[in-house]
Amino acid sequence: MPPCRTTTTGKRSDAISPPSASDGGGRADSSRQRTRTQSRQRPPSSRPSPSTPFRPSLLLTSSLLLLSSFCQAKTRDEWVDSRRVIYQVVTDRFALEGGQQGTKQGTCWKDGCENGGYCGGTWAGLREQLGYIKGMGFNAIWISPHVQNTKCGYHGFWPKNFAELNEHFGTEDELYALVKRAHDLDIWIVMDTVLNHMSMEEPIENLWPFNDTVYYREHCPMDYNDRYAVRHCWLMGLPDLNDDIYAVRKYLIDWAEHQVLKYEFDGYRMDAIVHLQYDTLAEVWERLSNHTFTIGEAFMPLVKDMAWYQFNKWKQRQLMDGVTNYPMAIQLRKSFGQKESLYGVKWIWGELMKEVRDVSALALFVESHDMKRFLNMQPDWTLFTNALTWILAADNIPIVYYGSEQAMTNGHREPLWYKGYDQEAVYYELIRRMITHRVAGVFDGPQQERHVEDWLYVYSRNNTLVVTSNLGSGKGNQRFIPTAELPPSYTKDTVLCNVLTDTCDTTVQAGGLEVVIHNGQPLVLVPQEQLIPYTEPEIFGEAPIDDDSEESEESEESEEGVGVDEGGDDGGYEYYGDGAYGDYYGASQAPLVDEYYGDLQKEIDEVLQEQEGDITTTISSTPLPTSSSSSTTPIPTDGIMATQRTADDIPTLAPIDMEEEEQQEDEEDGSSTDTATETDGDGDGWATRGLEEHCFEYADYLGNDVGGVKVSSPKGCQLACQEDDRCLFFTYLPRFTEMSSVNCWLKATDQGRVIRWGGDTPSVSGPKTCPTSSVVGVEMSVEDDNGPSIPREIPPDPAYMASLRKRQQQGGST
Repeated sequence: MPPCRTTTTGKRSDAISPPSASDGGGRADSSRQRTRTQSRQRPPSSRPSPSTPFRPSLLLTSSLLLLSSFCQAKTRDEWVDSRRVIYQVVTDRFALEGGQQGTKQGTCWKDGCENGGYCGGTWAGLREQLGYIKGMGFNAIWISPHVQNTKCGYHGFWPKNFAELNEHFGTEDELYALVKRAHDLDIWIVMDTVLNHMSMEEPIENLWPFNDTVYYREHCPMDYNDRYAVRHCWLMGLPDLNDDIYAVRKYLIDWAEHQVLKYEFDGYRMDAIVHLQYDTLAEVWERLSNHTFTIGEAFMPLVKDMAWYQFNKWKQRQLMDGVTNYPMAIQLRKSFGQKESLYGVKWIWGELMKEVRDVSALALFVESHDMKRFLNMQPDWTLFTNALTWILAADNIPIVYYGSEQAMTNGHREPLWYKGYDQEAVYYELIRRMITHRVAGVFDGPQQERHVEDWLYVYSRNNTLVVTSNLGSGKGNQRFIPTAELPPSYTKDTVLCNVLTDTCDTTVQAGGLEVVIHNGQPLVLVPQEQLIPYTEPEIFGEAPIDDDSEESEESEESEEGVGVDEGGDDGGYEYYGDGAYGDYYGASQAPLVDEYYGDLQKEIDEVLQEQEGDITTTISSTPLPTSSSSSTTPIPTDGIMATQRTADDIPTLAPIDMEEEEQQEDEEDGSSTDTATETDGDGDGWATRGLEEHCFEYADYLGNDVGGVKVSSPKGCQLACQEDDRCLFFTYLPRFTEMSSVNCWLKATDQGRVIRWGGDTPSVSGPKTCPTSSVVGVEMSVEDDNGPSIPREIPPDPAYMASLRKRQQQGGST
């Protein structure tokens, strides 16, 4: 598929620019219009200080209208249908500008970086080696995060400034040139990013735009056996961005969309997604899925855990197009790298078929920047050949880590120029053979398991039979596979050719096929007419190999600063700290899901069942606009959902002063939007209003949003709900007024209920109408000797809540 990347001017628009660190208090265009009633997602539980000059704003500049012929970035279907195979590079370690290679002297430096610093790889160097990558057949490249990192963040996962590029990798023009040249070769570029945290190397005041502790969660140690800690605590000491805060979440998602469209990236890889809120991931997908293919790094060795991060069955929400298939990657490293039984692969594949919504969009690999090299774990090249063959024909999107083609061993982030760019290397040829057939469609069709033993694993893709083993070098075996276990097209006398050797010496017999394995080598068998004979790749310059030079003995470390685990039974994947994922995945089989209902919900359900049997509590609602909705749906100008944007609507990012913004909103409106007459004040505080009705509670309702307004009390929020036919419940955030035009979310359902008693800024939620006063409700006192705003920690009464839901289910209170 040829790239389509032109504008009417033939040039990129210089008006598309991220904010700079110096314009943190810049104003937005005062002429823009705001939509007061908007579709909203989950309200945040905290907010930034109003004195902090940061509030992201979405602007559409008129110069972007020049992009009338912009071709949309690539979606999930385009990625899968065009049979993309990804080559992953660590930008700093892949290529020096000018083609330098075969030397170790004077290239890398530490400068106080305990785990290594920059080695000199650049975007320009990568661009010069695109022919080398294309020669293997790769049609996609995953590059390191491109934002400015702190001194030791050569890998890109310690962001310092979201508004600047990593100066070690090159200039903006060089990044544009890389993407353009890649597109000329029909190579798509995957942008990598981390939204979970900032760098720990700099004081927070030096980070941008999140230069105040108000944007971060309070520090707590990571505990992978605690679901709450996984999403709320600091990963290896990295300052954890609080994505519950609307302004933080909105900036990150706006920034991600801005970068994808500005640089014309074709894929979006998101780091450490298990540490972010589900709603944040869903909003990222909703914003980007029309522009690009999204891949999330879900470091999950259990299939059912991983599956939740592609599609959350409990919330019924898509979170990512694809996720990293760690369960299969780890098992392949065990079965081939440590010669464990291949029945382990069979079990994982069965789990994938059962649990995963979209297997074809998973990203599969056997090496990565967070794993030690396969050949470091297992020096037998034949076993590595079997592992690579398995993933390159599989019904996932294969990822091959840079250096695999050169059989790199020590240092999972060692510079490739130490080895060179040999286009006649054994694995270079293997990869080229496999990708050539994959791109031609030879490996299309469903993946079907055909025959499995401890040492043998055979699967098919339509007419292709993939035969792998963990016998290893110097060993052979044979097995007769009956006709019932073969593809239907394998009839008697069908001649089969081996893609890996171009030999056609296998014939289907009456009753089945005799499979003979020599020297532990895999077989990829196709009907003779489907074989594509191997051709030598074009040689792009000389590529000397420094075979005599010593491999680096240093232990490289992950982006979180933790060394490679050299243990025996973990499949070679890298832990993120002592215990870390290893303890969690060894001790827990439960998926990381929000326990929004908890014990209280169970009690309520029990009451309902006793009263009426098994009745549903779901209330019908008007769904929010989705990417498939009509294009005429109005787009929120300041919302966190904007699924209807076109490629022309590239947002610019401009933090503006929140106090000035609120003043501007008042000037535009001319009056308050509150539908009630109450105003905030001391003494008779906001939280007492309406609570005497005995039907409000300190909670968030995270069900379907149907709109949002700005009010000054819970009662005002309830009145707004009563004026909207779609609304049946509401959630009011009293301390959210300083930073947003919305503090009252109108809901179609009370599903996804989170109790939030305690603290001085609780959320208040309730139904459209309160039950009659004869019903004993929730005792919600906010008065004590110190004045208002401190709620008593008394949970809602289950019988009351059951009665309320029953009444609303039957329409008695609405």
